Amino acid sequence: MAVITDRGILRTFLEEVRGHLPALEREVARLRAPSVREGAMDEVHRLAHSIRSASEMIGLAHLADAARGVESLAAECGGLAYPDQNKLEHLEHRLASLRMGLDLVQDDGSVMAGEATEPRAPVP
Repeated sequence: MAVITDRGILRTFLEEVRGHLPALEREVARLRAPSVREGAMDEVHRLAHSIRSASEMIGLAHLADAARGVESLAAECGGLAYPDQNKLEHLEHRLASLRMGLDLVQDDGSVMAGEATEPRAPVP
């Protein structure tokens, strides 16, 4: 995986990902809402895919791995408007991992050392 060091590209990447993450969090929250959820899981998959592929191009493997977790679970759910509780909890856990991974990335593309990049697993 190549590591991009151009500050302009890094800045654009971080702006894009920081913009996608709130949208991703809103779509996951929609899956918990009792109202219409049609399309929410597909949007979760699309946004996670965008974050994963951009992270891979920039060379941020930890962020790409976290996004891949969200993307793969969304794909596994197959666009379900009403995923079961267990899958939804795992999706939220993976989203928290993605948020933590993004929080570790500095504006210059360096990654802060952290105690953990994985939140604790949800209790079944």
